[in-house]
Amino acid sequence: MLATILACSLSSLLSPIPAFASEKSESDVELSETDTTIQETETLVSGEQKSEVLVSDDELAASAEAMNGSTPQKKSWLFLHQYYATYVVYSDEEKLGTATRALSFSNDGWKLQMTTRLKKWMLSLKSNEFSEFNIRDNQLKTQRFYTSSKVTFKSARVIEQLFNWKEKVEKGSRDKNNWELPIESQVFDRMSHLVQLRADLLSGTKNLEYLVSYKGSRKSYLYSVEGKEVLKTALGEIESLKIVRVKGDDSKFSIWLSPEHNYFPVKIAQIEQDKPDVVMEVSSFEYRGNKVAPSDLAVMTNNEG
Repeated sequence: MLATILACSLSSLLSPIPAFASEKSESDVELSETDTTIQETETLVSGEQKSEVLVSDDELAASAEAMNGSTPQKKSWLFLHQYYATYVVYSDEEKLGTATRALSFSNDGWKLQMTTRLKKWMLSLKSNEFSEFNIRDNQLKTQRFYTSSKVTFKSARVIEQLFNWKEKVEKGSRDKNNWELPIESQVFDRMSHLVQLRADLLSGTKNLEYLVSYKGSRKSYLYSVEGKEVLKTALGEIESLKIVRVKGDDSKFSIWLSPEHNYFPVKIAQIEQDKPDVVMEVSSFEYRGNKVAPSDLAVMTNNEG
């Protein structure tokens, strides 16, 4: 029973999107995060050089308008930069382990990856989850989603989804079960929708609702802004915007994003009925290969989030 409680709560948190979309049984355990994703057609250069993003003049103007507080019609994806962050994971204020979150770029596009290592008593949970995507026609389009998780005394669980936008079809597998769904509108995986959320907040979009595909079904996730909070973190005090997604019951998923750093996820929390609360807080951050000290974090510009 403890394995079920731990796995369900941690899975929901560590993949900030739905694990809370579906009920989990003891044999249905997924652990992943991802806070939780991204891709785009651009050439990123490391070191002191800026990323060479393939965006139009209209998108550059949209980005400038967004910084000035207006609401452009187009999204700007200039905020996408490679990074590596670590988090500490707590359950009811007890430390359970750590998680890493990394955004990288290659010729194939963007990849947002999350790994977790958690342990309580004799139980351990290990997971690896990633979303691969591109930006086409100013839209985020997931290409592949993958998650693999292993809980002590249980078999590893694997889920994979492939999105063919040309053929307008999504194909997926969960262990030995397969599915195929048509792509009729914009759809995200359970990591990439949070990248879209960041882009929407930067552009001033008010309606934060996303169609998410996971385990062969699709659900709509609606977020609301609860307000600003100053968080005390290992990197110092960071002003954040708290965003909440409420389920049909009293369970809810909350994420604190830093407006100063292009809504980078600083803290994630999952509260579910009859399960331990689980919280994940940022502990370190490396930007473009260089570690960000608390003093550096305070002066980072919006272009460097």
